Amino acid sequence: MGTIVHMDNKNKSGVIEDENAQDIIFEFRHLKATVKEYDQVSFEIILDKDGLRAINISKR
Repeated sequence: MGTIVHMDNKNKSGVIEDENAQDIIFEFRHLKATVKEYDQVSFEIILDKDGLRAINISKR
């Protein structure tokens, strides 16, 4: 669980702050619902070559 703290429409990406105040990057293609900044979301975390990424992001 976390909060969307930034969305960049130009780059189609954003940042979720998780419950441990850790920032996790996501791409809009992994959104399962329409969201906006400060929405509470649930998500899965994967590790790719660039670090932690959020996928399967749903609004709470």
